[in-house]
Amino acid sequence: MNTSSNDDSRFLQRRNSSPDNSYYSEHTGEQRHIEGGNGAKLTKRRHTKNRKYEEHSRRGLRQAQDLVRRKQYVPICFVDFEMFINKIGLGTFYPEKMQLSDVNNIKANETARNVKGIATIFIRNLIMINFTCRDKLLEEYINDIPLTESESVESGDYIDMLFGNQDDTNYNIVNPLDLILAVYKCSSPMLKQILSAKLSMCQLAIPFMFPAIETDAMKVSLWSLRSLVIDRRTGNSSFQNIAVDCPCQVVSFIRFGRPSVSKSKLINEILTDQYHNTFFNKDCPLGTTKRILSDGLVEVAWYLPTGKSSVLNEVCMFLNLRGDGEILADQVEFVSTISSVVVIVIETTNLDNPDAQQIIHDIQKANNGVILAIDAKKESKESFRKTWQTYSGKNPHFEKQTNCIILSIDDQDKSFALIKKEMRNKIKDLITEKKKLSISERLCVCSAEKDENNDIFSSF
Repeated sequence: MNTSSNDDSRFLQRRNSSPDNSYYSEHTGEQRHIEGGNGAKLTKRRHTKNRKYEEHSRRGLRQAQDLVRRKQYVPICFVDFEMFINKIGLGTFYPEKMQLSDVNNIKANETARNVKGIATIFIRNLIMINFTCRDKLLEEYINDIPLTESESVESGDYIDMLFGNQDDTNYNIVNPLDLILAVYKCSSPMLKQILSAKLSMCQLAIPFMFPAIETDAMKVSLWSLRSLVIDRRTGNSSFQNIAVDCPCQVVSFIRFGRPSVSKSKLINEILTDQYHNTFFNKDCPLGTTKRILSDGLVEVAWYLPTGKSSVLNEVCMFLNLRGDGEILADQVEFVSTISSVVVIVIETTNLDNPDAQQIIHDIQKANNGVILAIDAKKESKESFRKTWQTYSGKNPHFEKQTNCIILSIDDQDKSFALIKKEMRNKIKDLITEKKKLSISERLCVCSAEKDENNDIFSSF
């Protein structure tokens, strides 16, 4: 990553840059560069003029600016998407031009040991239902691509080798979530349906809502889910429904801050007793690779009850919001509106944050099924007790409105087996009285843009 020596808090979108440079650059200058320099504005595309949305936007802007200054977040509007898709060999296919025949026509030897073949190797293996295509196979492929001389670790850089800092300078490294997002943005409507069907067969999460990138607004992808059929049971009878029309409960997961417990790994534990990395997480190959595009992406996977022994006896659609919920106001508003249950994974330090408190309060007003999964690893029991009393005291109805689970406390992690049991039981209790609605019905009450409204789908 190219770093400025004077000020690391200014990120500006790169245009006409050479492919050997990073996708975003750091820039020295005054505050105007963050707010409007070169036409790049750190504001969110609004889909309504609702005052609450405007308040969320201002709050998200302040949070994003703070995270930029601390190098923890790179706003998507500062990322050169065109450069990224050119790097992975998809430049000629944007937007939505790649057909299945395009993938099949590329011979294997044309993509071997080349960074431009990353997308093709992923798609071809996914179509062959190779469930390692997203992480293990991708990591092996990337590791076999020769590094340039400037990327190679020089002799004597022992500390860099210990810390694994090579990933920050390795041009070949690609986060799988960024890759999947780019592949969907470049795929034709029919190829998207094929990709989603194959991801489902591999038991891998499917993109459901895409963040705003380039000129595209935040958009819900319904079309790609129409290729999926959900088998559900009611008593002794079984039914089949297209995924978007299947009556179900929706359980959404959001995180605030950087909890020590992986949100995505937690969802994987809840989904099945035989652990499978349905949602990509930090323990997967390439799991710690920096994301540059996919913050704000919402993924989906389904929990299907298998019989009387199932803890959750209803079809549940699990949504996973990528990134910090404190700076993703539109996405948080969206998932809160359409969900039966919202699980918020949060550090105790964020409970003292007025912005986080307001967001949680807004979620509670939009949804009466809230579970707070608290990471108190850095606090003693007595310290957490004071934090909790202070926080709950500000809202006299808080304890009645919110279910809570402690993930860790006083430098001790609770076992995942116990967390899974508690989480499943609380979700089960909350959805018992909730009406089952399809995702198509749920989307009628929110203003999010849908991909099927695009003219490109009119011929299907």
